[in-house]
Amino acid sequence: MPKQKIQNYLHELIKNLSQTEKRYFKLLAKQQTPGKKNDYIKLFEAIDKQKVFNEEKIKEQFKGTPIEKRYASLKKYLYELVIKSLTFYNSETISSIKVRRMLDAAEILQRKGLFHQAIRKLDKAEKMAEEVGLNFVIHDITRLKISCKSMISEFPPEEEFIAFKENQTSLIARMAQTNEICNKGLDIVFYSMYAKDNSEAQDIERYKNLIDKDFLALEANLSGGYNKHQYFYTLKRYYSMIGDSEKLEEYNKKHINVFESGAMKKKHLPSNYIHSVMTVLENLDPQTEKEDIEYWVNHCENFFENEGSSYFNKANDLGHLHCIQQTHALVGKNNNKIKQLETVITEYLDANKSKMNTFAVRWLNYNLAWTKIYKKDYKAALSLSNELVNNDELSTSHFLYSPAIIQNVIIHFELKNFSYLEFAIGSFYKELKKKSRLTANETLVFDFFYQNLSKVGSSAISNQDMFARLQNVYEATAKKPLDFTSEYLLQWINAKAGNQIYVSDKGVLEYS
Repeated sequence: MPKQKIQNYLHELIKNLSQTEKRYFKLLAKQQTPGKKNDYIKLFEAIDKQKVFNEEKIKEQFKGTPIEKRYASLKKYLYELVIKSLTFYNSETISSIKVRRMLDAAEILQRKGLFHQAIRKLDKAEKMAEEVGLNFVIHDITRLKISCKSMISEFPPEEEFIAFKENQTSLIARMAQTNEICNKGLDIVFYSMYAKDNSEAQDIERYKNLIDKDFLALEANLSGGYNKHQYFYTLKRYYSMIGDSEKLEEYNKKHINVFESGAMKKKHLPSNYIHSVMTVLENLDPQTEKEDIEYWVNHCENFFENEGSSYFNKANDLGHLHCIQQTHALVGKNNNKIKQLETVITEYLDANKSKMNTFAVRWLNYNLAWTKIYKKDYKAALSLSNELVNNDELSTSHFLYSPAIIQNVIIHFELKNFSYLEFAIGSFYKELKKKSRLTANETLVFDFFYQNLSKVGSSAISNQDMFARLQNVYEATAKKPLDFTSEYLLQWINAKAGNQIYVSDKGVLEYS
């Protein structure tokens, strides 16, 4: 993979800042040159205005200015200054950063000979580090504390010193276990990639047995809340990657229990906790488990309102919850909920898009586009879909890449843009097939368009008949259970085959 240039990293970093983080950066940057708009802010704003980074235009903009003469060094320093501002801004909401900053402050106080103040700072840092599970940091804290006490003739009495050594022995054991979980977790990642790319089933099974036996043996002797969190988090990711839904459910529950039991405090790793809760929600069936869905949605909303009132990733995590709710409503054909969420999510995106990562924004836009398709608002659907398809950052490895391409084809089909489709279908189809990005369900739909575009574009009667045949093949061959992107495709095919999309016990529900 070619090395990415520093200026591309800088553009990516700046475009991922929230509006409040940008304001904080400018306050920090102003301190570099008080009283005027300095070069750091000027370059920052110029880069921020570009959707796609173009260095030549940036250089042209500052031609003949002091920025031109020191452009290379300025952009490197700007990158580090943005990182520094992010660290300062988030130090109060990310516990691990807060602990390390307290440790840094204590070390500075110690070097200045302010030992009593250093010890006070270290006591606070140690308490939080214990809660967060920062075993390696605790080791540094206790060593520095002993050093400070010795400098003011307050070296602890023998009993305290013996207890200190015993605590160090226990701490070293926890640190060793942290390392073991991390190293064996890397084995699991390697296996997951190996299982995906290697076709020798015998080798895969043998390697899987070795990992399962080796890693699962650690569970009986887990010590400390952080190690439990790390262990169960690794396992649930592993079983998610290999598609073992039963094991995923088992270890996801154990991961939630680490927080619910108090072994790990939710406030220190709020995203990790709520992601596990949302994993439960994600895997519920919107057709048969409506009460459970309502319970877990309420659970998430209560967390955001009460326990997760302010933390670094809150806007993004709440956006992720909206993604899941939106998916459940669309798959479950819940007409009222779809209309309600359409308004809620549109408003949420308008207010929080800059605070969310691109993953959640793309997922929300993809679902919103399907909502517009079902309402026959194809122009609005196309606008949303184009944001995905025309986004240079949406790589072929992204799970929404091929669904977004097919969604785009469907919208153009509904708009009767057949001249565009003749070119687009052939071009996209070859690209996706070559890169092995199409699922069996997507291949079936693309094959249909690739081979029959002229026929389905000429007659509404033959359309219905041909889509009915496609529906039969799709339902007969599709891997069950369908993922949500396949569900959306099937619903659209059903509608084209002459079936209604929204049906309740009382009859047909019109979406208007």
